[in-house]
Amino acid sequence: MPHYLETLGVDFHFCPAVTSIDSGVILAGGEAFGANHVFVCTGDDFETLFPERFTQIGMTRSKLQMMRLRPHDPNYRIGAHLCAGLTLGHYANFQICEKLRALLDRFKRDYPEHVKWGIHLLVSQHEDGCLTVGDSHEYGLSVDPFLSEAIERLMLGYLDTMLDTSELEVIERWHGVYAKHFAKPYVIDDPAPGVRVVTGVGGAGMTLSFGLAERQTRHLCG
Repeated sequence: MPHYLETLGVDFHFCPAVTSIDSGVILAGGEAFGANHVFVCTGDDFETLFPERFTQIGMTRSKLQMMRLRPHDPNYRIGAHLCAGLTLGHYANFQICEKLRALLDRFKRDYPEHVKWGIHLLVSQHEDGCLTVGDSHEYGLSVDPFLSEAIERLMLGYLDTMLDTSELEVIERWHGVYAKHFAKPYVIDDPAPGVRVVTGVGGAGMTLSFGLAERQTRHLCG
């Protein structure tokens, strides 16, 4: 993506951390950059820039566990991208469904630990045949680096309701962290003239990012 954007005249400066922003001026790596409009998209870094604003907004973090599985059979194929019932309880867009409340009550009864850890599964297969599977959700400003074996067992057990996990081997495990606001699908804030914070898209970033970016640049830049 950066290579493509460079063909459109975008300049990238990787690695220098932005340590200060004021109206029209950005300080990064000891160098000052001038700008008419500044967008602050710092993910789950709430402490470096405008920390008092993030505290007022009420941002938190979501830690999620994911894994990659390799089929024993090199010709193994699942076909379409997969998800299952617990996903209906995770995404707010499903709240328009009239029968959702009854379904959520059933989840709390039949899958209490899955609900506790925010587990729902999305499964995608790559060209090499491996499956990416996730995820769980733990909320809070403090994120520990450790992966929970108990959460992984819950995920694999639920995966086994749609795929035979005896045919699969876990080859990679990792955790991710993203910014989250419990009441808003994303957060927009203007801490200074010509400066706009855009963050908190949660797990919908790949879906929302380009449309959100277009809308915000049009709004701020005209």
